[in-house]
Order: sequence, then structure tokens, then C-alpha cells
Amino acid sequence: MANSANPEINKKIATSALGTLVIATVFFYLGDRYAETLVTYPGQIFDHLSDAFLSMWQTIKDAPFALDMTSNSLLFGGACFLIIWMIWLRYVAFIGNYRSGEESGSARWGTVKEGKKFKDLQTEDNNLLFTKNFGLALHRPKFDPEYDRNLNVLVVGGSGSGKTFNYVTPNICQLNTSYFVTDPKGTLLKDAGYLFTDNGYKLKSFNTINLDESMHYNPLKYVKTDTDILSFVNCFIMNTNPEGKSSGDPFWENAEKMLYTALIALLRDWFPAKDYNMSSLLTLLSLAEARENDENFKSALDLMFLQIEEGKKYKQNDGSSPDAAGNAGLSRSFGTKQADNGWSWVPSKFKRNSDGVKPADCGGLSADEDFALMNYKNFKVAAGVVSLKRLLNQSILKSWSSKMIKKSLEAYFFTLKNKIVFCKKQF
Repeated sequence: MANSANPEINKKIATSALGTLVIATVFFYLGDRYAETLVTYPGQIFDHLSDAFLSMWQTIKDAPFALDMTSNSLLFGGACFLIIWMIWLRYVAFIGNYRSGEESGSARWGTVKEGKKFKDLQTEDNNLLFTKNFGLALHRPKFDPEYDRNLNVLVVGGSGSGKTFNYVTPNICQLNTSYFVTDPKGTLLKDAGYLFTDNGYKLKSFNTINLDESMHYNPLKYVKTDTDILSFVNCFIMNTNPEGKSSGDPFWENAEKMLYTALIALLRDWFPAKDYNMSSLLTLLSLAEARENDENFKSALDLMFLQIEEGKKYKQNDGSSPDAAGNAGLSRSFGTKQADNGWSWVPSKFKRNSDGVKPADCGGLSADEDFALMNYKNFKVAAGVVSLKRLLNQSILKSWSSKMIKKSLEAYFFTLKNKIVFCKKQF
């Protein structure tokens, strides 16, 4: 059956119906006049069929505008009329859009006149540009199913073929929408950056090659809960393992996870929000130290967690020598908990960000009361002195190469719904 939704077929049906109406009317008239002539013959009408047909033309000639209104003539004329329409219905029932000559396709180059119909000719800036004459309107006041298309464009070309110069640059110069641009060559930001800022755009650049030209991404900004910390640490560990090498003994990896978890929780809960970043995490990691010949040695990182556990801070007295504790700088040996000459215990000023708890007011917190302290104590118990030194010197510090950090940040970055308008240099 014909598909009435096809415009070409509908056109054929309408044209044929008009022609059929004319032909059916003519046959009605001829049938009526034929029946009028036939009934004038005596005897059986079947004996005079051919004679009546020949005589009919003279009858029509004598009275061309006459119409016999007897029932027999009208019925015969009506039968002829219906037969013509039945033939037309048979034609319509099996009509088809055969598109003769287009068996191998009908694609062709569009004309300039056809191309302009897809553009917004009233507002030139409201177009996605393809060529000088061809383009596509981004939006119209009223949707037009014939000329509105989706805005996905695939540009194919080899190096130096002009993909950026001939397509990307003209379209971003339209300034008709928001843009997310990947710039592997690093030229678009320099060429078009001021064009955006001069026209009120908020421009952001993410550049992992030249960090001086990049906004800074802080993944810890999105790490808020204990579960977030565990997820981030797991992602970081997996992406800082060297490619092509197995992780080896899971002991080292588990210990590393506990240390990272403790340090990130320490920054989140006990440090100002401005210090909650990767740089501070590296600083804390650099404060970790272990000595094989002194099991009671306390590093600067140990002293920070000691403030949480005991609510006290080991502070140098005013006017005392920097070496009064026996070792210079951060390397202080604690044989006992008694204060050494020049140093004394003072209440800690630590205050937990989430609930305002001060360890100094309650004599310190237990491991069950603080997520950071719990993970750090588990790390210390699991690692031991010799293992801790090996872990710090070999496993952890080696993983913090710039390449590994970049790879890890890449993996975590794309798990976040972070909006960047202008992106330079992919990982």
C-alpha cells in the first residue's frame, strides 16, 4: 500500500486523482449517451451493441450537451464512472516510489541556493560555519524539521591540512556559545584568548605541560568524607604503580594506603582549608622519618599526631639553643616523655574542623575517636622501624615522580564533574 507520509507519493496520488476525475466524468457522459442510443433499437439489446456504439456519435453530434436522465442511462453511466475509479484505486494500492535512475544513490553536491536554506541569514553570528556559503543555524525561533539538523561535525584531515585554521578558528570567532576546546598544538589560546576575554568570556586554561599557563587543579577539594579519602587513595596508588610492573608484596601497598589516608585525613580535619592540597600532602610526607638504631625516635610527623593523641605539643623554650634536644632541626630523639633542656610540653592548639574538639581540653584522643590518628597508628604498627624506613625511602618517595602524579591526577580528574571552558594540552 502506498505510504501517505511520503511527499513524492502524495503528489503522485493527488495528480492522478485529478486526472481520474476528468476521465471518469467523460466516461459517465459517454455511458449515458450509449445507453440512450441502445434502447432505441427493437428486440434484444445484445444484438445491437456494436450498432448502438456506432450510432452514438451521431446522437452526440446532434445534441452534444444533452444528457439522458432515464434510470437505465444514468445507471450505465454511473457504472462506467465507478469502473474508472476502481482502476484508479488499483493503481494507488500498488503505487511505489521506485526512483528510477537512483538505484546506486542520489547523493550530489548541493547548490549555493540549497545551502543557504540551512543558515540563519538574518543573524550571521547564529551559524556553525562550514564554508563560505554553507553553514548550519544553531537555533531558530521555530523548529524546522526540513532544515534543522544536529550540530555534530566530524572534520577529517591529515597534519597540516588546515583543520584548525579553516574550521576551528572561524567557528570560535563566532562567539555565539560556550566553548570547551582541546588545543594539542597550544596555539589557539594565544591566538584567540584575548578575543574571548575582550568579549566578556570567563576564560580558564588547564595545561599540564606549562603549569605557569594553567589554572591549578586540586583534587582534594572534592575529597570530603572518609569514603572519599579511601577512594582517592586507592585511585592514586593504582595510578602511581610503574607501568608493566606488578605491585609485588601487597604489604607495601597496604602500608602506603594507610599512610596516605592518615595524612589526607590530618589535613582535612586539623589544618586550615587553604592547606588542604597536594602540596601540603607532599610537605607532610617529607616530614616522615625513621631510624633503625633508635626505636624511640620521633619525627616531625610523629609529633603532629602526638598532639592529637596526647593533646600536648613539644615546643622549644624562648632563648634556648636550637640543638638543646640533642639533634638539630626536626630530628629530635625522644628517650622518654620527659622534657629535655631547652624544650617543654605545652598544650596543643589543634582544633578539629568538623566539630571543634580540642585534644588539649580532653587529654588527647584515642585512635577510635579520630580517623587520621587511627590510620597513622595502624600504619606505624604494621610497618615497624626497618620496614618504615624502607617504605619511606623506596616505595613512597619513588612514586611521587611528576609523571606518576600527572597520571594519577588524570585518572581522578575524569571521575569528577569539573567544568573547564578552555583546555590546553591533554594528558
